[in-house]
Amino acid sequence: MADCIEIAREFADRLAMELSVPVYLYGEAQEREYRRDLSQIRDGEYEALYSKVKIFIMFYLFLYFDFM
Repeated sequence: MADCIEIAREFADRLAMELSVPVYLYGEAQEREYRRDLSQIRDGEYEALYSKVKIFIMFYLFLYFDFM
């Protein structure tokens, strides 16, 4: 299992670096305990995605316009 975890993390790092895309790991490959459970990630399903992302977008816009 340790080999699989290492390979998943290396692949995720390489994918993110080379293609500039976000990569999310879960299960044993996730380093943060609260993101290991897939049901935690899927909570609210697609309908709740906007509310989860909205906070990030607002924070990003705040930082962007604050530094302009």
